[in-house]
Amino acid sequence: NHYAIISEGSFGIHIEQNVFHNTQRSGIDLDSSTNEASILSNALFGNRRTPDAATNWIQPFAAIFSDTSSVYIQGNVVTGCADAGYTIRANVCGGTSTIFDNEVHSALIGVFIIPESSKTCVEVKSFKVWKIAHVGIVGVDERGSVDFSDLVVSDSHIGVSVTAFNPIPVNPYVSIDASVIMGTTEASTCSESLTCRAATSSDVGGTSSTCGSVMGPTVRRVGILLPQFNNRGKTCGQDFLSVCRPINLPERLCAMPWEKEYGLPGTKHATFSVSNTDIAYFTDTDCGLQSYGVLLNPSQRNYSPEQYYSGISWTGTD
Repeated sequence: NHYAIISEGSFGIHIEQNVFHNTQRSGIDLDSSTNEASILSNALFGNRRTPDAATNWIQPFAAIFSDTSSVYIQGNVVTGCADAGYTIRANVCGGTSTIFDNEVHSALIGVFIIPESSKTCVEVKSFKVWKIAHVGIVGVDERGSVDFSDLVVSDSHIGVSVTAFNPIPVNPYVSIDASVIMGTTEASTCSESLTCRAATSSDVGGTSSTCGSVMGPTVRRVGILLPQFNNRGKTCGQDFLSVCRPINLPERLCAMPWEKEYGLPGTKHATFSVSNTDIAYFTDTDCGLQSYGVLLNPSQRNYSPEQYYSGISWTGTD
């Protein structure tokens, strides 16, 4: 079936304790004019690309796609997603937390953070993300600072990646606190899922067996890819096109994959910090491939943020 539930401008829609199976396009889709919605304790299994999807462009979708900030998303589990598990507008830093305690595994993208020009800082917290073929939690065209906390990310090609676009703050930052970032655990083997899957200009569905990420086929895992700060936006929502649906539709395929540099450095100074976090099970002999706990984005070698690390524990890591 196509979308299980679509909300366009509705008020007070409440979706709780349901099971959705084998949806196409997005499973639950809330547009930007939906208000006071809640998506609580649902299970979504098998969110697929529709057979009539374009084959010449990347068309993002998600098991739970929320283009509204006026929503509670809590206690959900999604799995088997041909694209993203969750696409969300994150909470403002220091505000009321309405999105937490959610889980996703076995997806192309775990969590996609929609960029917003109206927020100078957003926070993403309490997600469990594992077995992700491309990026566990990804921010693209972020306009403000990003706070991550209470994350568990494991067995993913890239755990966490943030790309900013002309940040509004003079000194933008990305921080990760009180989290667990793991590479290859007992959930993975050497016989399956060795190379990533990534949507690119030559593979818009992200189905090729040749890894199309910026890391390439010789790297199995990167826990944290250092954030980058660009002066060009990738998505139509940040390029302010008159027709833009979905809001994270890539403007140009040459800018893909999501973690690839696009344009030039977009800030003079930025910081990145990791605190009170466990980084575990990254080795240089990961089924014959390499894995890294923290790594500079190879597509933006000409800039890296000022970095701070405290309270880090390393387990089973070379």
